[in-house]
Amino acid sequence: MTTYLRYRQIRRADDVTDQETSLAILGAIPSSVTEEDYQRFFLSRLRQVIYGNAPGTHHWYDDFLGEGILSLKDLSGILSPTVRVGFPFPDPKNGINRVFSTTPLKFVHDLAGTGKTIEVWHNGRRLIQTAAASPGAGDYTVSESGGLGTGFDTITLLTFAPVGKSSLVADFQVAP
Repeated sequence: MTTYLRYRQIRRADDVTDQETSLAILGAIPSSVTEEDYQRFFLSRLRQVIYGNAPGTHHWYDDFLGEGILSLKDLSGILSPTVRVGFPFPDPKNGINRVFSTTPLKFVHDLAGTGKTIEVWHNGRRLIQTAAASPGAGDYTVSESGGLGTGFDTITLLTFAPVGKSSLVADFQVAP
């Protein structure tokens, strides 16, 4: 069992280079003599988890992908909103309107290549997309409100017009 000397205060970072290396952190328990030593290793690891640590720089606010560890800062970049789930359409649901937009966002509509496109849900039921403007073929079509090549951002419902209490949401990948 390891015994540590006690201190009256918790260690605080005295400058931005107050960061242990990953290798040093691995040896924290056997190399710690005091509680303050152990706190230094713990805070170093916590900084790495939150901010990362670039190899060779030992600045806690940099990332350290070279070590294969993603900081929360890095993860937030990876998990940026490129996919929208349960996107509520801002357009009015009044029993008359059938055209709904994802503006200012555009969605990926690549049926021939990746097969990705918008999925629309009405009151928990997935609607069926169709290329034809005939209600018998499906529930909605997709289009580009700005014209060909401007990016898909509009759905047009073919079989009904949702009312105010309806839930109309979409899942889609945001177009680059």
